[in-house]
Amino acid sequence: MKELIKVLPAEYVIYAADSSNCPYGNRSRHEIIRLTQGMLAFLKHKGVKIVLIACNTISAAIQGLSISNIPILSIISPVVKHVGALGLQEVGLAATSFTVQEGIYSKLLSAANPQIRVYSRESAGLAGMIDRGGYI
Repeated sequence: MKELIKVLPAEYVIYAADSSNCPYGNRSRHEIIRLTQGMLAFLKHKGVKIVLIACNTISAAIQGLSISNIPILSIISPVVKHVGALGLQEVGLAATSFTVQEGIYSKLLSAANPQIRVYSRESAGLAGMIDRGGYI
């Protein structure tokens, strides 16, 4: 948030977190999309121009879907672009169960570089730990 405000000092920035339904990473796609649509409706009511999603689980669940008429930027594309540019042959991914099971990072990184190998480990407690401010 701090960096976003530095880049866009004239914009009014709203931070929204669904603490009452966390963690999302152990939920079904249907539940994740339903909860995300609720947050998007809230943000639309607030008059937002664009939504930045910093949650891998939500980003994986909505990848390729049109669930809002508000532009949405997710965390996945910039991470894949950055990791792809590093020229790595092997990448480790620690993520929520949902994100790992979706395989979105493996698919997109392999598309960018067929030589890359992604080693994924899911953690049912990862999202909750991050939301509580824990360390990995």
